[in-house]
Amino acid sequence: MARRDYLRFDAFSIKRLIEQKLSENTDFTDHIYPGSDLSIFIDVVSYAFEILQYYINQAGSETVVEDAQFYENMNRLVKFLDYNPDGYGTSTVDLVLNGVPENLNNTVLPPYSTLTLDDLDENGNPITFSTTDYFYMYDDRTVQAGDAFNIFPAYNGSWYLYEDPLVAEGTPFETFVLDNLFSEAESKSYTAWPFVHAIIRRGNEFLTYKPVTNSLFIDPIGQRTYNSNERLFELRLDEFKRTTMKFGDGIYSEQLQQGDLIYVIYLKSNGPDGQISANAITNRTFKTEVKGLDSNILRLAIEEDYSNLVNETDLSITDSIKASNFAPSSLPYAEETVDEIRTSAPNHFRTGGKLITQNDFDFYIRNNYFRDIVDVKVMNNWEYLGSFLKWLYQSGIDYKGSRTFYLSNSLKATYGYEFADACDFNNVYAWIQMKTGFPIPKQNIIRKTTPLKALTSELVLLDPILVNFVPCAVNNGYDIKNWDPDNENYIEVKLDPATSESPQKILNRVNSILITFFTYENQRIGGTIDFDNLQSQILGIIGVIGIKTVYRNKETGRTVSTNGLKFAQWTTTILNGADLKLVNGQATLEDFMFPSALENTFINRLKVITEAAYNSNEVEY
Repeated sequence: MARRDYLRFDAFSIKRLIEQKLSENTDFTDHIYPGSDLSIFIDVVSYAFEILQYYINQAGSETVVEDAQFYENMNRLVKFLDYNPDGYGTSTVDLVLNGVPENLNNTVLPPYSTLTLDDLDENGNPITFSTTDYFYMYDDRTVQAGDAFNIFPAYNGSWYLYEDPLVAEGTPFETFVLDNLFSEAESKSYTAWPFVHAIIRRGNEFLTYKPVTNSLFIDPIGQRTYNSNERLFELRLDEFKRTTMKFGDGIYSEQLQQGDLIYVIYLKSNGPDGQISANAITNRTFKTEVKGLDSNILRLAIEEDYSNLVNETDLSITDSIKASNFAPSSLPYAEETVDEIRTSAPNHFRTGGKLITQNDFDFYIRNNYFRDIVDVKVMNNWEYLGSFLKWLYQSGIDYKGSRTFYLSNSLKATYGYEFADACDFNNVYAWIQMKTGFPIPKQNIIRKTTPLKALTSELVLLDPILVNFVPCAVNNGYDIKNWDPDNENYIEVKLDPATSESPQKILNRVNSILITFFTYENQRIGGTIDFDNLQSQILGIIGVIGIKTVYRNKETGRTVSTNGLKFAQWTTTILNGADLKLVNGQATLEDFMFPSALENTFINRLKVITEAAYNSNEVEY
């Protein structure tokens, strides 16, 4: 028997192997007769072995990151890569302090401070946003939109006490499993990750322990081991998506003492309802509290924790602080899926928690904001100079006759474009396309990347140059501001006279294909727009046998057509449509550009016509 035969584990192959072995012995002959007892027995055995082999193969696959399908197995596997899968990500908003009272100068807004909106979620609970750390205030000036001064993050949800206090045994790396702390859309319960803290009562002291989502053995940000007196615990979702807390051993972070009472507090999110628009929060005040926890315990814990940082201050002034939001909050997101972990864990291991190379920055932004962004393109100084700044320079010559027009300080101030100098010669430029309607969370990204990057590098976040596309057969010399493509340019779809499909159905189908093609999630920064592929999709519709792009002069009625799809392309940012041109086949964008359809639908730019009308350009539908 050939060695490879043992690799064939389907029922038919197993049956052939059995029959082959039986044929070598003349004592058995019934197996050659279908329906005989021996033949039926062989069928049963072959089927049973196929099922067994399937489960053996599946079990083997679940031991490999690339093949694992079950969350519990994937969760166990990525522990070896020091990767902690994300839990539920609540909506985040950047708050600004407007008109901090004079008596609050140089003081602090404590953690566990919550502001409440008037709106309710689907459970009837008020929409809230809370602080998770201390925020220092410096003066009493009013903060304006876009001002980085006195801007800090707040997270959707309110702080709650988790059941009764836990009691510590005082053993090294003591671990607690919080069975009833989870996020589940069906039960409309959302625990915001990783906002689980512990207040430890030790004698007359109340000590705050905060989570790390990496191991307790090393700080990936500071590239150091944790000290024995640091009050930390490792927070992790286990293989059953239960929240676990592992405390130190007295060498790697502080060890719990026997009899310590552990008050677990967590941030409970409003879920999808917690996402808010710009200016939803206006001059709202805070209240420092953890629901279910005695206010004196919270006050003592905050004062003890804060006194280790700076001189003690009056923490009773929380309700005097007013905050507003000038930008919408981020999208919330569900727990990390198996496929998301499969992508993120190896990349996390590869970067080692540091941001040095372009790929490091690219991965970090994609991995941490993949639910909010469509695409990101990272450039170094040389690429930025050779692509974007070159484009600005050339555009000034071509459209304004000036070499410096688009390199002016006013342009930099308006759009936020940075130019490397002696102080920031290692600029890293990240072009980020967010999902529709959401700005780049610049403050949030800068805050999180600063401790990870090299001291000599500066991260610059930029919106891509938006490129508009609309069906167009003839430019006709129109300035983009006066151009009327609604009535003058459209797509004709030729209908097969033998088809039974209705024109309206075909019209809707073509419109759907066009919308899907230009959907943000289907496009990339600096990508190639493949109109040939788009045309093939439309021609693949049952009942469609031809496509034209048509120009019609409204005044004269004259029509001009071109076979296939043809689009007008222009940029609205900076050039204001001065670079209008017609494209077909494929259109390649610059590395800092992102495509967008001019409108949300193409329904008013589509005509479905019969074969006779197609040749005469007489529109029938």
